[in-house]
Amino acid sequence: MKNSFYILIIMCAVVVACNSTEKKQKEQELRERELVLREKERELQENGGISVDNSTSIPSDPEKSQPIPSNAAYKTHTPCSFSVSLPANYDLQNIDPSEKNPDYCDFEVKDSDGAEIIQIGSLVNGRFEFDNIADAYKDALQKTDLDITYKVQKENWFVISGFKKANREVVYAKRVWGAHFVSDLYIHFPEAKRPQIEPHIAKISKSFTSQ
Repeated sequence: MKNSFYILIIMCAVVVACNSTEKKQKEQELRERELVLREKERELQENGGISVDNSTSIPSDPEKSQPIPSNAAYKTHTPCSFSVSLPANYDLQNIDPSEKNPDYCDFEVKDSDGAEIIQIGSLVNGRFEFDNIADAYKDALQKTDLDITYKVQKENWFVISGFKKANREVVYAKRVWGAHFVSDLYIHFPEAKRPQIEPHIAKISKSFTSQ
């Protein structure tokens, strides 16, 4: 009888010990998950951007997509009230060469197939429909035709990128509020051309400024 009693006590102790070990393991897992979440939150705060996971293949931040090819060469263009660096083989063309209005300008870049892949435009602040970048950003988000994968607003610019709902084109749009002009950079291309175009997005975007 005594042996049975001792065995019962030992079994209870083992069960308690197992439960305690399992509890500690779960607590450790929760702590680890919390640390991961805090790290992700810190990264987002540092980047100033918001990533939206909608199961697409585009990077959450297009400016951190792919490394620039080692043999890539760039040319800086300042045709009117904006400045931008483009791959040397990109031909920046005035959409309407006969138009000489100093208040605005519109340019485009076509690829070797003749398809437009970049639009760049600039408009004098006084003719723009908003008084500040924050209102322009809110309006752009409301009117966008994209499944957004990344969006961010800074002091004088914002970026919205994702996929067009109609045809699933990859889109990267940036608006810069300069001292006198508001300038827009709009890059768009089909998924098939992504390997050729995407590595240049960071360089193009970071070089884009408005007067």
